[in-house]
Amino acid sequence: MFRTDMEATQIKKYLLGVLAAEPSAALEERLLHDGDFFELLQAEEDELMDEYIADELSPADRQQFEQTFLAAPERRTRLRWAQALHQQLAKEAAAREPVAPQNQATFTLAPSPPIPWWRAWLSSPLTYAAAFVLLAAVGWGIWHTSSATTPPLASFTLLPFATRGGAAGNFIAVPSGATQIQLILELEQVESGAYQAVLRDELGKEQRWDGLRLLKQGQQQQLVLTVPTAQLPAGAYQINLMATAGSIRAEQYTFQVTR
Repeated sequence: MFRTDMEATQIKKYLLGVLAAEPSAALEERLLHDGDFFELLQAEEDELMDEYIADELSPADRQQFEQTFLAAPERRTRLRWAQALHQQLAKEAAAREPVAPQNQATFTLAPSPPIPWWRAWLSSPLTYAAAFVLLAAVGWGIWHTSSATTPPLASFTLLPFATRGGAAGNFIAVPSGATQIQLILELEQVESGAYQAVLRDELGKEQRWDGLRLLKQGQQQQLVLTVPTAQLPAGAYQINLMATAGSIRAEQYTFQVTR
């Protein structure tokens, strides 16, 4: 899908948490129904990581990147992979630099523009092999750690759609080996009594919970929904939550499941 400069700018601001509320809501709505646009968002995530590693972000964008973009654990993992690969490629490039012979005149040339790490990677067959070995080692370490610590129950916290930036982090990457997903719903307003929740997928299929009660975690009160992993295939979802007494407005939560 072709990406315009305006779309790229909007997505970048959204990922950094500086896009205004109204355009953010429109962008999130499009993400739920446009698979190609979701791929554009993922491509912009990769570009942001490249710019961060290359120290090409402005001080303000770098601060937003660290505070907002890296708030998601899966993004921090992807960044570690990219940094490890970047370091390996830098070592390979340094090893290939020619050494000037002694007792001969040397000439200093103006430096060429920096080559993006991904382009340097594609240009060398030797780098393919080195990167494969590095990624295999890092991947085995991550798999070994996660396989030893990932519980059958995986928990994810969802913020209400109405909360500023609330839907921005509602992307759920289901971990391998998890048999159940626990959805922890943060509430913008709290009402005493029971709650009712309705979960809908893109095809309109529903799951319903009645008689839900608030759970107190420190100063925060939450509602928890537990869903078998098999009932949450990849796709977009919406949760409508309301108090049984109906004395407060319904809360809405949207999220995207990836595998």
